[in-house]
Amino acid sequence: MTDPNPRARCGNDPRAGWTLGDRQAVEAFRAYLAERGALRDRIAAALTAEHYRRAEARTVASPEEHCAAMADAVLAALPGLTDRAAVEAPLSPDYQHPECGFHWHGRDGMDIPMRDGQPICPRCELAKAEKKLMALQRRRDEVGAECRRRGKRVLEQSEQIGTLERQIDEVRRQLSAEILRAGQAEAELRRMADETQPEAETPTVTVHAVPLPGSDGISACCGRPPCEFVGERVTHDPDEVTCPGTPADAPAQDDPWPVQEATRRYAEELRATPSAVVADGHTGWECDAGASLIVEASTPGPGRLGTHHGVIYACPAHRDAAVERIASAGYEVDPRPAPPGHRWNPWPCGHVTAHGSKAIAALTPVQAQQDGAQS
Repeated sequence: MTDPNPRARCGNDPRAGWTLGDRQAVEAFRAYLAERGALRDRIAAALTAEHYRRAEARTVASPEEHCAAMADAVLAALPGLTDRAAVEAPLSPDYQHPECGFHWHGRDGMDIPMRDGQPICPRCELAKAEKKLMALQRRRDEVGAECRRRGKRVLEQSEQIGTLERQIDEVRRQLSAEILRAGQAEAELRRMADETQPEAETPTVTVHAVPLPGSDGISACCGRPPCEFVGERVTHDPDEVTCPGTPADAPAQDDPWPVQEATRRYAEELRATPSAVVADGHTGWECDAGASLIVEASTPGPGRLGTHHGVIYACPAHRDAAVERIASAGYEVDPRPAPPGHRWNPWPCGHVTAHGSKAIAALTPVQAQQDGAQS
């Protein structure tokens, strides 16, 4: 709320606040009172000590002498008066400073400044203050000049950075334009190449017939299993079959079929580790050809199909030897060609697979005989 009476308030007005000068005056008076109290305590202590000293010494003196001794004790308690009185001469009302030519006579309303109880020459103090101000001004001028120099350098660097950024932007613009033109030229070259290049012929995919039931998974068109039709198709429609038939490099039924080394090792491993249900062995004759014939050994009953006891894998040169081996053991013989798919990986000639220890003993005698003609 605004005071309707803007005039200065009296010191007794409770609404009046203290100014900075009021606070300083109060603080100075409080310091004065504290110093006065401390001085009084020192004087009282000095008088008490002097009184007890004279009483113990039983000093006999006149009242004047007694008061003078007590006054000396008081002067000794005052701070610095005794020392200054001994070394300093009393201040003359006529003050002069020959170094700077300052002269002052008497107290005409101007007080000489004092420091540590000694007069100070106002002219020298003014010269010192002017010297400090001049030094400060020189320092300010130097700092200002340095700030201007650094500011100018920063401005020049900023302008250089701006110039470089503009140059970089221009290079980027030119590079973008060159990339765009190169892309357009490449697209035009591709279009021209597509127009001049002849159309590529669509590769023909061979279509094979799906293996029929009972064919042991062999396709009827070329005698190969579907697992060998890499990149080709199979179909149930005979009209869609484009397979040319048996490959030219496929061995004929009467030609010796080569045996792969992995199959030969696998057959030897089977013969070396017989099983309780199925046993593998060898007829004993030496032949490196693959088996293109399967000669089965069986007995009649108990069903319509009879009982299968084993099989000898043989080449055409050892067909008769395999038939004679099975017939001499008392089994019915059923020689027939191996499935066409076996020609790519046939069993070795002379390998025997039998069901039971009796059949394996009959088809693989201990003393192997060389039966049949050698191819």
